[in-house]
Amino acid sequence: MTTETTPIAPGRLPRGLLYSGGLAVVWLIAAAIRPEVTYHLAPILVAGVLPIAIVLDREGAPGAKVLASAAGIGFAVAAVTTALLAGAGWLEGPALGPFTSAVGESLAGAAFGAVTGLLIAALWRR
Repeated sequence: MTTETTPIAPGRLPRGLLYSGGLAVVWLIAAAIRPEVTYHLAPILVAGVLPIAIVLDREGAPGAKVLASAAGIGFAVAAVTTALLAGAGWLEGPALGPFTSAVGESLAGAAFGAVTGLLIAALWRR
């Protein structure tokens, strides 16, 4: 049994983190300007962009562990951003569907984004 251990080329992971972090900063700024608006797609994008960026930046196909780690890190970035927004009182907009608060919706969106980003990256790497 062999394992996939394609090393990350220099500068590759930070670029994906830059995309995820950059989207998180845009989300923070937009929420600071209009805290009564819920940016429903923001946590999905923040969490999902990292594994996709790794696949696009890789010289070879990344392993499943690398993609799973990237999805977890993307979720963590979105969760920390959600916590910052909630703590500052900038996550005051309405929630969609079955969610009772924008915080719960954002965390669920982050989980959905991380899983979706992982699946897209896993399919794309083949």
